[in-house]
Amino acid sequence: MSASKKLFTPAEVEILSSNPYTLSVTSKTIRFTLAFKQAFWTKRQAGERLQDIYRDLGYDPGILGDVRIKTIANSIRKEALSKEGLHENNSQQAYRPDQVDYSGMPQNEAMVRMQHEILYLRQELEFIKKIIKPETSGGQEK
Repeated sequence: MSASKKLFTPAEVEILSSNPYTLSVTSKTIRFTLAFKQAFWTKRQAGERLQDIYRDLGYDPGILGDVRIKTIANSIRKEALSKEGLHENNSQQAYRPDQVDYSGMPQNEAMVRMQHEILYLRQELEFIKKIIKPETSGGQEK
């Protein structure tokens, strides 16, 4: 963590976690939902200012801090331009279905993780469709 990146107070963590676009938040980090990243990227491509984008999506730029605002924007840009595109979490490994055992989790946590897994699997499916489509549409069907 950069020394210039501010820590969130417990009150700020509570405020940030109440935003539906927040995937998770600690005193050091905030992670965003796929819906946030998509809305952010659309607004950024339309030329909106960073501060305005965060406000429009329900975040106080003063709580996030200037360094984090720029870092988040750069991360979303890199992710959007990557071959995988925007996704729910930085660590896609966390959503591998073969690695998750929901039986020992509290019901609420299991449900949230299942929802994330569904989103991940949908993204994988769309990616596979994009790969297969050029192979089948250009050639002769057998």
